[in-house]
Amino acid sequence: MALLLWLIFTIYKATALLLTVGSCAGLFGASNPDIWKSIKALNPDAFIWLGDAIYADQMILPLVFRSATEEEWKKKYATLKNAEGYKELRESIRILGVWDDHDYGKNNENKYYPYKSLSKELFLDFIDEPKNSIRYQREGIYDSYDFIENGKKIKVILLDDRTYLDPPGPDSDNLGEIQWEWLKNELDDKADLYLVMNGLQINVEDRITVTEKWFEKGRKRMLDILDSKPGVILVTGDVHHSEILKIDCYSYPIYEIVSSGLTHSVNTQYGFLTSLYLEACYPFTYNIGSRIYDRSFASIEISNDSINIDLRDSFGSIQLHHSLKISDLFSHPNTPYFCYQSIWERRIKHWASILLVYVIPFLTNISAFYIWVKKYSKSY
Repeated sequence: MALLLWLIFTIYKATALLLTVGSCAGLFGASNPDIWKSIKALNPDAFIWLGDAIYADQMILPLVFRSATEEEWKKKYATLKNAEGYKELRESIRILGVWDDHDYGKNNENKYYPYKSLSKELFLDFIDEPKNSIRYQREGIYDSYDFIENGKKIKVILLDDRTYLDPPGPDSDNLGEIQWEWLKNELDDKADLYLVMNGLQINVEDRITVTEKWFEKGRKRMLDILDSKPGVILVTGDVHHSEILKIDCYSYPIYEIVSSGLTHSVNTQYGFLTSLYLEACYPFTYNIGSRIYDRSFASIEISNDSINIDLRDSFGSIQLHHSLKISDLFSHPNTPYFCYQSIWERRIKHWASILLVYVIPFLTNISAFYIWVKKYSKSY
């Protein structure tokens, strides 16, 4: 029986493409050998970094960071490359990836970062990028990879969200004209499915608190491009929680898979109260299912016309599953009402629902308990 199950799995795996993705490792020395072992156990075709593979910078005061020295930088990469679980993973599985701010060198850094050339050399060496790779020749580390599965072409497009990033401002851009043109050319290269990946969330424009995300100008430009290029799924990281978003406001449903973090998460950093805070401040406009606030990674399996998206915990157990067809990404969705809502209307309705579902029942229970205590005590 065990042999039969093994044969079935082997035959199925041979006809399916399996990619694993994740971001954020090593904050304050955090480690998680179990998650690397779980990724390896899936035997994926590749593991793809979505940024913050290390935290090269150091916080010297609240929200004040300094860059690492070259020696410190190299040591952090070497520590991860030889970490329990990850060492075995990279020795047996193809590693791809892009950076975000902390492995780029410093929190929220942009195109004016003075050490970005050194950063590129160190990052590409970390992921064992071949020395003849075009990524060494370009200013940025963007690139694309074609995977063929059962006659279907799946194109993975890795975007560099730091090398050309503008400082914050009303007209700020994320990618730079060179990379925008390159992206359009990649999407013109015919494929059955495009997975566009970078380290920073894109479609979270109605979050209530300060959120690291794409500039609004860049977000709209990206969505305008995707609106005329069906068959795209976005994959992002950075935020220390994971979720699946679906935007039905365009010519086809645009998904965004968010996978973060690998060795730490909002729950391991600050405790469960942080997740309650995020529930209150992050509307569920585009969410499919619940957010994952513990350490996690994502797996994306493509077989024939089917796509299976799984958010998995450190032990590989599926915490959130969503399946769709590639053909779904070429069909026009029914446009929901929230597509016509202003950002403030979404926020107000979210606050109202939090008030009705959580705050009022909580205060009612507290009041009832207070009345009960007074009634059955001498103070009544």
